[in-house]
Amino acid sequence: MNFKQIYQPLLLLLVLPLTVQAGHPNPGGGRGGDISVSIVSDDRGRLKEYKANSRSKSKRSYVEAQKGERYKIKIRNNTNRRIGLVIAVDGRNIISGKKSYLSSKERMYVLKPWKSATYDGWRRNKHKVNRFYFTKPKNSYADNWGDRSAMGVIAVAAFKAKPQEPLYESNSGGWNKGQGNGGSNTHTPSNSPTKPSFGARRSARGAKAGTGYGESSTSHTRKVKFEPKRKAFNRQFIKYEWREKLCQKGLMRCYEDDYGRGRGDNRFWNDDDDGGYAPPPRYIH
Repeated sequence: MNFKQIYQPLLLLLVLPLTVQAGHPNPGGGRGGDISVSIVSDDRGRLKEYKANSRSKSKRSYVEAQKGERYKIKIRNNTNRRIGLVIAVDGRNIISGKKSYLSSKERMYVLKPWKSATYDGWRRNKHKVNRFYFTKPKNSYADNWGDRSAMGVIAVAAFKAKPQEPLYESNSGGWNKGQGNGGSNTHTPSNSPTKPSFGARRSARGAKAGTGYGESSTSHTRKVKFEPKRKAFNRQFIKYEWREKLCQKGLMRCYEDDYGRGRGDNRFWNDDDDGGYAPPPRYIH
């Protein structure tokens, strides 16, 4: 059975024998080389990324969203040591649901050296998540909390661990297999956004995209001791947009009537940050 590891600030609970591995991250190529982040659709597989022109040191790209589609965030650790991952969707931490600032003080997943993991929903408890799916902002989890400040952005911040002594199994009981609320109750809480409709795939012209709080799915976790350094060593941002918006930006070959209009301020994504260079032409066939 596969268990994801979670670090919770101020909670130093070790659940299995672990050893801190010495060494330094593998230098990787270009921005984002130390970790690999991709978006995987249940229907279409890994989504094609379109590079964003940006002066930011962080890796930034776009992917195409389709309404009602479930998706996962796949991350690979390309270094030889454990790393902590703060993951935010629409500006909300996917473990705690709280507004995220990609800070080392937030709840985070811990990923072992050279390993990959997929994160497919909002963390409901130690054994359950509610699935991510593309939807309109009004049906999104973030909007349920009155927050549209980073709508449509999947953000990942990776942290190295502070130097520490080797860790050993806890003698205080800690976590045991089967402990916790992992029952069969799979209903969506009454205060969550409306479940998605699998009708029309196209969105309204010029509309933004958001991520909903979908059906419950099994996803086991265990809490581990991991003390992150204050500053992230790698940050990546993926902006998901409806096809019309990608056409408008000239990133896809589209029909002329596919172009949408309109945009708003987004604290995780500045559309004006184009590097100061001429944008590519809008290809129309």
